Amino acid sequence: MKKIEADTFLNMEIPLSLSCSRDGRQVFVSFRKTEHEKYVSLIRKLGPDGRTFIDFGEGAMQTVSGDGTKLLYVTAGEDGRQKLIIRDLEDGKEVFLGEYLRIQELSFSEDGRKLVFTAAFPLCHEPEDLPMLSEVQWIDRVKFKTDGVGLFDGTYRQIGVYDLESGSFSIISEGRRDLSEPKFVGNDRILYLAIPVDPDNSDDFHLYSRELAQEKSRIWEGPGGPIGHLSVSPDQKYAACIAHDNQYWEATNFKIYLFDLETGAFRCLTDGYDRSVGNYVINDTGYDRNQYSLEWEEDGSAIDTLITDGYSVNLYQVSTEDGSISPITEGKQVLFSAKRAGNVIYAFGSDEVTDAKIVEIRKDGTVSSLWKGEITEENYSLSRSESFRYEGYDGSSREGLYYPPQGETKGIVLDIHGGPHYCHGYDLSYDVQLLTAKGYGVILCNPAGSQGSGEKLARASYHDWGGKDYRELLTCLTAAQEAFSLEGLPAAVMGGSYGGFMTNWMISHTDCFACAISERSTCNRYSQAGTSDCAFRYGMFEFDGAAWENPQHYMEHSPISYVKDVHTPVLLIHGDRDMNCPISQSEEWYSALKMEGKEAYLAVFKGEYHSLTGKGRPKSRLDRYQLLIWWLDRYMTKGEAYV
Repeated sequence: MKKIEADTFLNMEIPLSLSCSRDGRQVFVSFRKTEHEKYVSLIRKLGPDGRTFIDFGEGAMQTVSGDGTKLLYVTAGEDGRQKLIIRDLEDGKEVFLGEYLRIQELSFSEDGRKLVFTAAFPLCHEPEDLPMLSEVQWIDRVKFKTDGVGLFDGTYRQIGVYDLESGSFSIISEGRRDLSEPKFVGNDRILYLAIPVDPDNSDDFHLYSRELAQEKSRIWEGPGGPIGHLSVSPDQKYAACIAHDNQYWEATNFKIYLFDLETGAFRCLTDGYDRSVGNYVINDTGYDRNQYSLEWEEDGSAIDTLITDGYSVNLYQVSTEDGSISPITEGKQVLFSAKRAGNVIYAFGSDEVTDAKIVEIRKDGTVSSLWKGEITEENYSLSRSESFRYEGYDGSSREGLYYPPQGETKGIVLDIHGGPHYCHGYDLSYDVQLLTAKGYGVILCNPAGSQGSGEKLARASYHDWGGKDYRELLTCLTAAQEAFSLEGLPAAVMGGSYGGFMTNWMISHTDCFACAISERSTCNRYSQAGTSDCAFRYGMFEFDGAAWENPQHYMEHSPISYVKDVHTPVLLIHGDRDMNCPISQSEEWYSALKMEGKEAYLAVFKGEYHSLTGKGRPKSRLDRYQLLIWWLDRYMTKGEAYV
């Protein structure tokens, strides 16, 4: 049986999105295939036998019309643009609909004769008399690193409308604001989302409705926070979405809401249900956890959705009458997408020993496997988790996971997830499997601040990064050492993003680790507030006010304030195009560590973003995996640093 190696992921192929016709006769799946130096996006169609997939061609974001006669998809274009293509599935003819910048969110009208999508279109700067100079790039909005492209490039996400019969194209704009998730209600009306206030650093999304023949939209206020995953009921009377009132920012439970499309009134279906609707599992294989949708039963009596519970993400059914919730799937797995086609549901996801799988779920509950990826326990020697209990910050009993190594144990690694309002899950983690294959046991837990165990736990990091979460992580480590007789082994700590912050925090507050790996991390919450594409908003919940209002609080919760107390060798890994946690954070931390005579190394990945771990270029990811093993072997073999 083969063991996982650093380059094993070069053979990986994972599904990215699903699309089905209403009757289920047309089922398409897009895949991301790794080809050494690049990724290739492929579309495959479920064959007539309903059990095998047939190559359709290169492309992504495939969307099949409800009647199953047309397929819309995108391919790579020129200068970073994407080609929008539609194919007639009956005669095979293709029509090129133009090239656009950063296409997303494709949708057909009910009759398949119109389509909408979002893309980045240029809009005027404000004020309009700003001098346009060849060497000057103006920044004139608060979200100045929006849309994953770095400094604001003068575009806003708008809605493109294409009439396939007349060939006419138009753009829906609400001025200087981003629009998202356009969905048809019938054939001549669309719904979409936007933040109607300036500046646009709010999370208060509203629902917009527009008749295509009109130039004015009707706006309906939401519950006061983010709205996403719009879905229109079969009778066209309601729009379902997930949303929350933003009371506790990202720690607030997302719930399912129904908007009455005549009155605009909304009601919450899952009020009182103490889990956040959706998928919150951090994964390192490249899945997009936002690909799921709300799927309606044909008669409108229920909605299917993903829900994170503990380490699992399964499919549940929510009654539209009384909000009662019942599971459709169960077990130790993480589903990333599910689509209903009549009485059949197609879903894909992962489990601890399967990197990718596609299944068919029938009304009687029968689950049939349609496809599996390359990395499975049939092909590789893989580690399964063993559960243990540790005491939470409030005295409650919490669950941790330990993945034992293969062969002799060199040491143990405490791996901290990002967020903080995400979680570890029962998906196959390439990091975990690589480390266990190389002789390192891996400990996971979802400490205070994590999703998956209720809103109280998610809120526990309120104004307290480095407090309850730090204590729980140490308690988890100790409990795992005792449960599996690991006390005499060297331990390391690693994590990325918030997990990188916590890695920096832990080594500045304890000397119990032989070494540390801090990826995409932050060290100074005060300086990050104005240089990140999201951190300037943390004062809404995570920290006590804006950074400039309460600098003392920010610095008290910043690892750099405790740099003199670091005695653990640390490897810093960062992409120089990271916008969430700018590379200046690792530079600042590295500089402080070196000035204090600490042992630190900074590995900079050129051209890589915050998504380096799961979506970085294949060569970058391979180099990162090799760095992980090099560093751990360097400091863990004897439990102490050596040269």
